[in-house]
Amino acid sequence: MYDIIIPHYGRGRPTELCIRCLETIRQYSTGYRIIFVDNGSPEFDRVAPELSLHPHILIRMTENVGFVKATNAGLYLSDAPYVVLMNNDTEAAEGWLEKLREPFSDPRVGLCGPVTTTPLSWQGRRRPQSGWELLPGGTLQARTAMLAFFCVMIRREVIAEIGVLDEDFGVGFGDDDWYCHQAHKAGWRLALARNLIIPHHHRTTFTELYGREESLAMQWDALAMFYEKKLPDMSDEEIQQVLDNPTIGRRVADVLKGALAAR
Repeated sequence: MYDIIIPHYGRGRPTELCIRCLETIRQYSTGYRIIFVDNGSPEFDRVAPELSLHPHILIRMTENVGFVKATNAGLYLSDAPYVVLMNNDTEAAEGWLEKLREPFSDPRVGLCGPVTTTPLSWQGRRRPQSGWELLPGGTLQARTAMLAFFCVMIRREVIAEIGVLDEDFGVGFGDDDWYCHQAHKAGWRLALARNLIIPHHHRTTFTELYGREESLAMQWDALAMFYEKKLPDMSDEEIQQVLDNPTIGRRVADVLKGALAAR
């Protein structure tokens, strides 16, 4: 049994993509239940007919509380042994649940994610995945790398140990990095199912609500918060390695330089 948690907000294209997401889940999935969290969406009535065709629990918010709180509302109601967090602008694929579950045959694996179509994601199918160990069957495992939570399967024991997403991250961004870091600290491994491609129409809802520039600024702010939280677990050498990366934003650099100066 799988619980699939889908938060949703939006009108127009986000609504259309959400309906498509639900259609593909119905086409390619068995043994599942959807926990659908409607964030006060103005077009929920367009989504409701397709949702009614699925085994599901519906949570309706009176306003948009953001991705993190909406996801947590679903996690509080979930009791399945495997939980999938899924964005409303993704599409399921044939055998997707089974392929995500395969790496859990290794008891050390706590989370598993797919490859995706967007070139903006490090999990993009044409991007090199560094820091991962190739296992028999084509699965990658890691002790330090992160998974993006546009689509991720989590073992129930991980949720019992770590809890829900950190709501300090507000509407979204950075919460997945921090959760993966906590999983690593607790001794869990992550897996990347390279035999599974999940289409993802990247940041559709965020772009509609906030625009591209504000969404990018929110992402950098969230990354800075991630490093603020992670600093106690980082050595001076690890901090310097991040600072040596020319792509980090100014706020992230300021956080790390300040931490080094204070040590």
